[in-house]
Amino acid sequence: MTKLPHTIAVVNQLRENAYIGKHRHFSAATRMAKLNVCFGLPAVIISVVLGSTFFVLISKEIPVEAKWAAAFAGPASAVLGWIKTFLNFKKAPESNRPIANKYLEIQRDCEHRIAQYFDNLIDLKTLSQQLSELNLRYHDVNKGAEGLRTHKRDYAFAMRMVDQLRTVC
Repeated sequence: MTKLPHTIAVVNQLRENAYIGKHRHFSAATRMAKLNVCFGLPAVIISVVLGSTFFVLISKEIPVEAKWAAAFAGPASAVLGWIKTFLNFKKAPESNRPIANKYLEIQRDCEHRIAQYFDNLIDLKTLSQQLSELNLRYHDVNKGAEGLRTHKRDYAFAMRMVDQLRTVC
């Protein structure tokens, strides 16, 4: 078996890193979208119930338990709304998905360039020059992703996906 050129190994590592970034940010986007619903929906439901309770209060007396429930539900709704707003669950998926798509683009370009090399459509020198351009693009995507939140679970998910990729290839 012949040893692969180092340039191929570097392009392949860049492909794998882009693959990790893609899955990490897609996972974060999905997780944040779920959190947006988890915190937003109860806040809306509580607000509707509170509005109905106060409307009933105006028209007639209600049991003491309902008054206490309404007294605790108001702050609970406010806290849920504050958490949702402070952590910006709505905007996070909108920010993570485009970054994930940029990582996907780089991953596909790496795969394409590796295939071109093995099909003798480009030589090692050309691939090396293209690697410099790919590295610059990868660096730009990483810079764009710096302010975005991902969790260690997103990274763990991405690594599981890489392990699956390695077993297939």
